[in-house]
Amino acid sequence: MIDRETVTMAPKLTHDFTLAREAGIAVDRWPESHEEAQRLEEILAKELQSLSVDEQEKVIFEVHGLPTHGEEGDPTEEEKKLKELDDELSAAKSKSAYDKALEWNPEYPSNINFRLMFLRYCKYDIKLTASMIVYHFEQKKKLFGDGPLLGRDVRQSDLNEMDTAVLESGVFQILRERDASGRTIFFMASGLIDNMPKDRHIENEFRVMWYLTMLTLVDEETRKMGMLGLTMNFNSHKLPIDFFLGFSHIDAAIPVKTSGFHYCYNDPNLKPYLAGFQVFLNGEYRHKVRTHFGSREDVEFALQTYGIPIEACPVQKDGSCSNKEHKEWLAMLRSQEADGDDHAEVETTPIAVLHRFDVLFGKQANAREHTGTRRALHLVEMYYDEYEKRSKYQKTDVAEKIIAIIHESGGRFLKQGRKGEWIEADNDEARRKIGHWFRHARSKRRLQKGTEPVHPGEQVSSNEEMRKRAASFKRVTPSPTLEETGCGVSLQSFHCTTESIHRAKRPLRSV
Repeated sequence: MIDRETVTMAPKLTHDFTLAREAGIAVDRWPESHEEAQRLEEILAKELQSLSVDEQEKVIFEVHGLPTHGEEGDPTEEEKKLKELDDELSAAKSKSAYDKALEWNPEYPSNINFRLMFLRYCKYDIKLTASMIVYHFEQKKKLFGDGPLLGRDVRQSDLNEMDTAVLESGVFQILRERDASGRTIFFMASGLIDNMPKDRHIENEFRVMWYLTMLTLVDEETRKMGMLGLTMNFNSHKLPIDFFLGFSHIDAAIPVKTSGFHYCYNDPNLKPYLAGFQVFLNGEYRHKVRTHFGSREDVEFALQTYGIPIEACPVQKDGSCSNKEHKEWLAMLRSQEADGDDHAEVETTPIAVLHRFDVLFGKQANAREHTGTRRALHLVEMYYDEYEKRSKYQKTDVAEKIIAIIHESGGRFLKQGRKGEWIEADNDEARRKIGHWFRHARSKRRLQKGTEPVHPGEQVSSNEEMRKRAASFKRVTPSPTLEETGCGVSLQSFHCTTESIHRAKRPLRSV
């Protein structure tokens, strides 16, 4: 069982009962009455008003995923900082779990990329970084024991039968698409709670959350942009208070920045619970919580204003949840791990979470209808006339221009590996794909005109070739329009004001 008491060496924990105690609210249970909820809301409002304008602006920027400045350390001194960190860890006391990890595999806790995750998260504060690394291994030892697992990443095969059942239930999921700011979304589906074993223990859930969260940190974008929490609760579920307190220690041990948390619900009786949830959080977190009350349509509209891809959420129109894509993703990861691929090998690890503007190769519906793919198809339409006017070699320049636009907006060209995982395609493959789409666009325009002219430089040598062309026309799928892709406003959303964020248009369909 995770210790509920605050450990001296722990970094800042997620929970903080100071405000609740000042208001005379019990902290060993969730608030139950609307009177308690009103008292807590008044406390929250008073604290928010006490923040300076700069502090309030920082909260707003973080929740909306807008860039802030002046918080990063100096990356030019990273080599020096790493040496100082090594000295600090060597001098640290009470680090039995860390020392045990060194015994099992000295390369793992000493890995530069592993240490940089913590160093950057702690903004180059050496003492805080060393403390967090030591605490990381202490918590890992409590969850998984002091065996060889301390010296490597957790894999699905390390989870016991009950852990695996919790993982595959889909209650905890990493959405396959990021929000508009590039943040990974950690999703909790209360509608799938009944899928978990009734006799599970809280540690089973913590081990699953550890596995999923550490897995996302393989991705450089997640380490840089952080994570967003999203809960959809349409069945009046309440987390046990012990879960909330225990997770506080897990969160303190993992170097991932949580820049916002959205809680969607439709039961007004949950209001006291949510007020307690916010007040029980520490000051860094409590003002980043956004609650959305109403029907599924109401909360979807609210989420869209924050750039959250609602089509990526596995919640159906009737409020039920699906774990189908989640289980397929887990199977792909299981296959990868069985081949010995280590999560720590960032360069060779398949893409776990998609970017909004990634271009997906393949004939599957989720690849064709992904926002980035549809946007790329629209770019092909935009540059079609220019492409057709160019010579054979100049056409490559047009394709390169489209590739540059996609890369500059954070998109990548992804193809599927033999196990169904997404891996990045090289520039030659991207150019061939763009050229393929231009040829399809040409065929589509001919079909729309009802004629079949021969393009300059092409020769139709036989009736058989003509029949092949006619057959190919039947397979052409019209490209989406500008309105369908939503790409006319997507790149502007990063530079708009807070007010305009609430009016921003979001994509219609995601993976």
